[in-house]
Amino acid sequence: MKKPGLVLGAIVALAGCVSADSGNDFIDLCAVSIGLGMEQDAVLEQAKHKCIATRSGPPRSPKAGVEIWKLFTKGRGSEEVGDVTFDGYEKVIVVTRNWFTDAESIEMAESIYFAVSAFVAEGRNDCEISAEHFSRDGFTGKITRFRCGRKELVVSSGRGPGYASSSVTENLR
Repeated sequence: MKKPGLVLGAIVALAGCVSADSGNDFIDLCAVSIGLGMEQDAVLEQAKHKCIATRSGPPRSPKAGVEIWKLFTKGRGSEEVGDVTFDGYEKVIVVTRNWFTDAESIEMAESIYFAVSAFVAEGRNDCEISAEHFSRDGFTGKITRFRCGRKELVVSSGRGPGYASSSVTENLR
């Protein structure tokens, strides 16, 4: 049984521990440290040693200008570990690491702890915190953001008829 109070308590307790930007503007995915501006071919070639890379949507077109690649662990029961967005010049413009999705409360709390611990280890201590809530067509969502320099930690949940989802992601923009 999910206990939302535990997750909220973990967020409030950890909010004071979030550290700030020290110039470590990269996210590790598939044993590759990915930073903004890196070349698409190099990132995907290195990532393919540990992960499966699949394009999300159609190939880049002159009108669209961006291309998103999702990265999955190799083997049975592969899980999505994150995604990388490239611009029209084939350079990284967004990196997202999935810390956890659709977690039970203890797993969610631990994923928040590990994500925040990574921020602390990078020396990030000047952060902005925001909370958003929305409701549309029977669907409700809540998003909490910890923005520290070019990185942000996003804790989100959503509910709708017959649907519930939660996630913790780290973004570099």
